[in-house]
Amino acid sequence: MNNTYFIMKWPEIGKQIRLAPIEHNQKVFKWFYDNLPTSSIQNHTVVAGYCLSCMSLPVRNPFKMKFSELVQENLVDLKIGRMLFNMSIGNVVNCGVKWGTMTEPMFYPSWAEVVEEDKVTMQEVGKIVWNNIIYEKKIIHVEFKTI
Repeated sequence: MNNTYFIMKWPEIGKQIRLAPIEHNQKVFKWFYDNLPTSSIQNHTVVAGYCLSCMSLPVRNPFKMKFSELVQENLVDLKIGRMLFNMSIGNVVNCGVKWGTMTEPMFYPSWAEVVEEDKVTMQEVGKIVWNNIIYEKKIIHVEFKTI
């Protein structure tokens, strides 16, 4: 599992990043990886800080783990580049990638992280998506794929 990655790719802006499992919640990473490929519209949190978010990301296999049984991290303290889940209902999940400061002291399961070499690209994407949400309002897709 240590050498396993998946890709987040934004076709409209020509960028992609790789994400790897972290020290905890590796069963969540494996579950997500086994559900790839999938895609969604790229969103962004608006009031809690800088987090790329994907709402209603479709998956083939429902998320059956209980958040209360997973390691959770405070969004404020969460490392930049970490991926989190904030909801799961049936065959859709809501997830996000922290790319800058977050202000909401809420706890969510974290389970993947952008590889160090791709964190600059992640922040570039974050700024583009933030600007798009506030000003341009164009549709930006995000694709999740295995390597």
